[in-house]
Amino acid sequence: MRMRVRSRPVMRAALGLIAALAVCDRAMAAPTPRSGRYGSLTLVVKSDHVAGVFAEGRGGVDGTPSFSCIFLLRGTLSGSGAAVETWYPGEAERISGTLTFTADGAALNLLADHGGCTMTTGSMVGSPYTLEGEPPDAGEDVGRWQGVALVTARRAALRPEPGPTPRRGPYLVEADAVTILERRGDWVRAAYRGGKAPVIGWLRAADIAAVEP
Repeated sequence: MRMRVRSRPVMRAALGLIAALAVCDRAMAAPTPRSGRYGSLTLVVKSDHVAGVFAEGRGGVDGTPSFSCIFLLRGTLSGSGAAVETWYPGEAERISGTLTFTADGAALNLLADHGGCTMTTGSMVGSPYTLEGEPPDAGEDVGRWQGVALVTARRAALRPEPGPTPRRGPYLVEADAVTILERRGDWVRAAYRGGKAPVIGWLRAADIAAVEP
């Protein structure tokens, strides 16, 4: 009985196909980290670093107490994930964790919950807290984002240009989250997620706590 042996070209082609399929599988299994909004988490990715701001509130109507889950984030990417540290502006405590980009968005897993988070979002400890990716708002250029920030002043005016506070105009309040578009000395050009389109203006750098990748 004669045994059939495949020719070397056929074997090489088969091995090449297997290798190509393996590469495709790895690509599908490892989403590319991208700047954008993932639910209440806004992320800016540059090279192998990521910065973010998480801001979500609940309650505060009909006499019920108001709860909020708010923190900044920074980390170093490795593949589709990052080891991160998170903190609330002005507080020394740092909470470590992991950020993972997924096919549908992102997921956070922290070693401890920030104050207010269990009453707002639920715990981020033990199992990944999933966040669905969102398309950019109309007229929004995610590629221009340089960083993110939280407003720390009780009230911060959004100016058309750096300078004195206008008598009338839009303003932000403490704990509002913004994306940073440009820096100019002691001023930051920022975008706040408004209604159908972001509200853009200049803020004093002293009125925000910023983090950049």
